[in-house]
Amino acid sequence: MKYCWLFLILLVGCSSEVVVEEEVSFDLEIVEENEYWVAYESPGETAMSLAWDGEYLWASDLFFGRFYKLSEVEDGLMIEESFGKPEQPFMQARDLTFDGENLWAVHWGDLLKFSNDLNVEFYINDREELHHMKSIAWDGENIWSALDGNVYKHGENLEVEERFGNIGSPAGMDFYNGYFWIAKRDFGFVEQYDRDFNLVNNYNIVEQPFGLVWGENLWIYDWKTDLIYKIKELPNASLDPEDDYLIGDYTLVDGVKRDTVWTL
Repeated sequence: MKYCWLFLILLVGCSSEVVVEEEVSFDLEIVEENEYWVAYESPGETAMSLAWDGEYLWASDLFFGRFYKLSEVEDGLMIEESFGKPEQPFMQARDLTFDGENLWAVHWGDLLKFSNDLNVEFYINDREELHHMKSIAWDGENIWSALDGNVYKHGENLEVEERFGNIGSPAGMDFYNGYFWIAKRDFGFVEQYDRDFNLVNNYNIVEQPFGLVWGENLWIYDWKTDLIYKIKELPNASLDPEDDYLIGDYTLVDGVKRDTVWTL
């Protein structure tokens, strides 16, 4: 069950200021747990982007642009704070990252850096390589962004220093322990890449992984179930029960006759 007490404080003046919802008490309960993951309720009802600031898990609602600062408690997740953003210049976070000091978000052609109180500190939307951007990550030195087919390494003034291709259609992206991790909602995989974007491994953990971030554990938001998953152990085989057909006993056929009926 979700419950909350909200005290709204509207900070008026500049249009880039936020609506802050303070003194929030809002439990997101554990829905299911197994040897591989713990599944929690999501704070919203639409897709979530995720980031980790070293202490708290951050989530942002894709369609309404609301930010949630989450902490893990014994029986679930607690919303420590909730922030509502105006529509301009920010609309929605397709992905989030944290650079050690500030939260960043990417939305199609917009790249934004937020101050500690989530006001927009830096904003660009005039770069061709940022058009329809879907993913963002911080590697300890540089901001990286991604869209269908390409990943970009940004240097000084966020100019593109390097470009890598062949990554398909990305969603959430993060950098952890020398590797990039990318959620592939369309195909249901979480993929691990080295720094030259050679594929190292892929994992089938949830049905439609969207938000993704590493903290002490890997966290994934699943678009299909609207749940946030804390991964306890990466599986060495697909967790999709339908994939049992691909790894179980089977018989090779020499050919197929007309009007053949197949049974599984």
